[in-house]
Amino acid sequence: IYVGHTDYKYLRWQVLDTPGILDRPLEERNTIEMQSITAMAHLRAVVLYIVDASEQCGYTIKQQSELFHSIKPLFANKPLVVAVNKTDVRTLAELKPAEMALINGMRDAARGPASLRMDGDDEDELPCMSTLNEEGVALVKQVCCDKLLAARVEQKLASRRAGEVLNRLHVANPKPRDALSRPAVIPHSVALNRLKKQDGSLKIVTEKEMQDLNGGAGVYSADLRKDYQLEDESWRYDVMPEIFNG
Repeated sequence: IYVGHTDYKYLRWQVLDTPGILDRPLEERNTIEMQSITAMAHLRAVVLYIVDASEQCGYTIKQQSELFHSIKPLFANKPLVVAVNKTDVRTLAELKPAEMALINGMRDAARGPASLRMDGDDEDELPCMSTLNEEGVALVKQVCCDKLLAARVEQKLASRRAGEVLNRLHVANPKPRDALSRPAVIPHSVALNRLKKQDGSLKIVTEKEMQDLNGGAGVYSADLRKDYQLEDESWRYDVMPEIFNG
């Protein structure tokens, strides 16, 4: 089993690539196939079932559909996504009606019963991708991560611990104290600078630009005192005593 990591919504996700499984009885499967079955049966994850639309893998779409339905019991109580791969070789429009019906049957089975579907499952489009030109790969990743996040939230809300936490929360709905309008106040100096930026008369030089003009990183030293607001400008670069009043 190959394990990798990816990032989505500021979270680190673990991705497992399980070995291939052949469509045969459980007792005839070898050790490598049993590793895949064990991972899919026991891990709390979203399962991505990839269909080879080009059939270059050596198995027809009908055989891939039969395999899906034979191992589907392993996906009980898990989010399941069916995606079509190798669309650069053969698109969905090029599939025969019977093949498209098999793929739609897998997608409907992946959604599960209507009573157990989450919001938006009925409107989901069939994810398609091509790992050769990377088209659609990011979309499939987004669909899988969103489904797993939604399932985790539903699971936490259904637990007793979530109920105990909700009892401690109070949502306050503020009400206006009067009918007076209090729009945002923009200082005059800020509004004036905005106008100067628009007509190009104000050019703000950033510290990064100053660094590039004065030797680069490691050479340029930022002037931390240049923006001090002092009563007397002559104080700006006075030496600060390290010892005061003894």
